[in-house]
Amino acid sequence: MNGAASTSKQLKWLLLACLAVAVAGFGYVHGLGLGWRGAVVLHGGALFFLGCALFMHELRLFLVFALIFGIALQFHYYIVYEPLKTLESQPFISGITIDVVDLILLALYAHWAVLLSLGKGALRIRFGGGLSAVFLLWIAWCLFASLWKSKDLSYSFFEWVVMLKAFFLYFYLLNNTSNRKDFKVVVFALLASNVAHAFYMIMQYVSGQNYTLHGELVRGIRGGYEGFRAVGFFGSWDAASAMMAQVFPIGLAYFLATHKSAKRFAALVVTGVVLVGIFCAKVRASYMAVFVSSAAVLALAMVRGRVSRERVGRAMLGAALVLILLSPLVAYRFLYGTAGEERWPLVETATSMIKANWVLGVGLGNYPINITDYVPPALRGLWEYTVHNEYLLRMAETGIGGFLLYYTLVIMVTTRLWRGTRSDDWWINVISVGLFAAMIGSILPRLVSFYHYLNLFLQFAVIMAIAQAVETLGSQTAEQAADASPVSGRSGTAKAAALAHRVPGET
Repeated sequence: MNGAASTSKQLKWLLLACLAVAVAGFGYVHGLGLGWRGAVVLHGGALFFLGCALFMHELRLFLVFALIFGIALQFHYYIVYEPLKTLESQPFISGITIDVVDLILLALYAHWAVLLSLGKGALRIRFGGGLSAVFLLWIAWCLFASLWKSKDLSYSFFEWVVMLKAFFLYFYLLNNTSNRKDFKVVVFALLASNVAHAFYMIMQYVSGQNYTLHGELVRGIRGGYEGFRAVGFFGSWDAASAMMAQVFPIGLAYFLATHKSAKRFAALVVTGVVLVGIFCAKVRASYMAVFVSSAAVLALAMVRGRVSRERVGRAMLGAALVLILLSPLVAYRFLYGTAGEERWPLVETATSMIKANWVLGVGLGNYPINITDYVPPALRGLWEYTVHNEYLLRMAETGIGGFLLYYTLVIMVTTRLWRGTRSDDWWINVISVGLFAAMIGSILPRLVSFYHYLNLFLQFAVIMAIAQAVETLGSQTAEQAADASPVSGRSGTAKAAALAHRVPGET
């Protein structure tokens, strides 16, 4: 009797399993029938939940990794969409979106709130000091100036929502990157995201097909005489290459500093893939950023004594070889690309706009709407584009207050990273060197590029959180060293030796 009951129960479970498979199969086939988006959602979702299952014991860290990895995907759905169809230039964003990053961030905040309510999270919520204060002041200033000056407040509001999302992303990472393990996950996610993006762009270049993750085919511009240019996950070679240029120096710094051959090879692969991805986008500003940041990494590595002159020499020889191999891409871009003749009319327009609105600007996202009022009369209808200069664009849209607050933010991040380059902690030192070099490398490209893209801005929020973590973890290391010293009265000689031993290694 018991055997019959057991068999009946097994049959019920078998029937339920068959039904579930049938429903899943129907949903899968129907989803594929929706096209590229359906395929990406189904397979991406399957991989995501597989990752959740595999890393269940470290689910929070897996979600943090997925959160940062998702920034480059720009896989979102517009809940409000108001594109400008009459102008060549487009605002920062044309609506309000729900992104995979938003959903994961919401889940992480919910988890953090539960831990705090149970007393299992951090003892207090860290505000983040001056960096967070300036970030919030900048957001508040932009809202005030936009309410006062914007011709079309909706585009200001759309961009302001993205600023708030970036702050919440930064604030979560600020409060939940409290140890070396968290720090490594954030850095590895940043690297993995850009390596995957670079690999995808290389595949685009090899195949000659610029399909985005949304299934859209992006065709070349200016009659195609600039040659094929890879557009990446979301259809912008400028934004994609700028994002990769921000993380490229991390791989280079790691390669120079590590003493382990396997890790050195992995760092070489990472830097090589990202570098080739940047070259496939054919963005001259990113070439400039890579050159300057690479020089900065080499100089810092030598000054800080983290690498021998011999290894620096080998790295320079390797870089020369890579440049020789990629020189056809560079030569074609410079020979057949525009000579910059469009830049000066754009600068004239921006300068006129700034002179008339230097205090509050014209409002977030309102530069395109105001172009026709300030473009030189002789050039109307010819050069009605957003200025290719981040400094002028920030000044024109947010005025002197927004300009000063934003670049104070940039300087504060750079300063924290500079202090991190002097850390005795191997990891803090290497990551600080890489990101400090990236910030230095961005100074000149900001003069000739928008540097004003949604994904790049969210990635900058992650870099801000890393800069804060560098300071926090650096202080913890200093405190541990002080506690371990014989002067403190504790039996810490062995601890002090262990900390000192950690400097050249990669623990």
